[in-house]
Amino acid sequence: APGDNLSTPAMVLWSVRLPRVIMAVLAGSALSVGGVVFQGIMRNPLVSPSFLGVTHGAVFGASIAIIFLSKSALSIETSAFSWAVAAVVMVYLIGNRGINTITTLVIAGVIVSTFFMAAGSFLKYIADPYEELPVIVFWMMGGLNNVLWSHVIRGFVIISTGIAVIYMFRWKLNLMAL
Repeated sequence: APGDNLSTPAMVLWSVRLPRVIMAVLAGSALSVGGVVFQGIMRNPLVSPSFLGVTHGAVFGASIAIIFLSKSALSIETSAFSWAVAAVVMVYLIGNRGINTITTLVIAGVIVSTFFMAAGSFLKYIADPYEELPVIVFWMMGGLNNVLWSHVIRGFVIISTGIAVIYMFRWKLNLMAL
C-alpha cells in the first residue's frame, strides 16, 4: 500500500496535519471572501454574517438536523446551509420595505439574527443534554480535528466554485459598492 514505507512523523504530517492546514486555509479564504461580498453588497464595512442572521440561521438549521433528523454530516450541513439562506431571504424581504434600504437591511438583519439566536437557544434547551447538546455546541465551535483528504477535496471543489462565481460577478459587486 502507498505510504507503508513512511516514518511515523511523515505519516502524521501527510495524513493528519497537512489536511487540517489546507482545510484551515480553505475555510479562511471562504470566510474572507464571504465577508467581502456581504460588505460590498451592503455598502457597509461593518456588516458581517452575524449581523445579517446567516450565522444564527445556520446554527438553528444545524440544531434542527441534530435533534430531529440524523446526525450525519450531510444532513447537518444541508440543514445549516438551507436555514442560513432562509435567514438571508427573510432579511431581504423584511429590509426591502424601507426608504434607506441599506440601513433597513442591516436593522432587519439584526432582528432576524436575534430571532434565530433565540430559536437556537430554545433548541439547545430542549436537546438531550448527553447526546445532542454536546454535538450542537461542538458544531457551533467548529473544529478541524477529523479532517480527511476527502473532506479537503470536497471543500476545495465547493469553495473554489463559489469563489469563481463571485470572481465572475466582481464588476457588478464593485458597481454596487459605488
